[in-house]
Amino acid sequence: MGNAHPTRDPSTRVVHFMASKPTILVTRKLPQAIENRLSQDYIARLNEADHSYSPEEIIAHAQGADAVLINMSDHLTAEVIHHLPESVRAIATFSVGYDHIDLVAAKQRHIAVINTPGVLTEATADLTLMLLLCASAASQWSQCARAIGELER
Repeated sequence: MGNAHPTRDPSTRVVHFMASKPTILVTRKLPQAIENRLSQDYIARLNEADHSYSPEEIIAHAQGADAVLINMSDHLTAEVIHHLPESVRAIATFSVGYDHIDLVAAKQRHIAVINTPGVLTEATADLTLMLLLCASAASQWSQCARAIGELER
């Protein structure tokens, strides 16, 4: 059966085989390493032009897809989620937050919503350290300026 993947239907306990990889719609351009991995593990429908899809385009491009990978600039309202094809079983967002996705509508449609909670941890730590160093340098400058009388107290 080649690259067939068995899946179990819990209601019948019969093993079915999927003949191909799952299909994922990616609404925006992502880092090349991520797009490469997506293309390896899925039939990835990539947005090569990297233009922001309208709600109608998301719905149209999602036809036959098993999942949709969005980012925080894509807003999946209840109406958009309601019109997604029945094949869509997961919405993943390339962001920490998920307030741009109507979770109630996704739950009503039994669509899983997945985010990337640790994606900005290192960047946040780096930025915090940079701001602390800048504040320290500015503090030293202002102390020197006061000492020579160039800055009023």
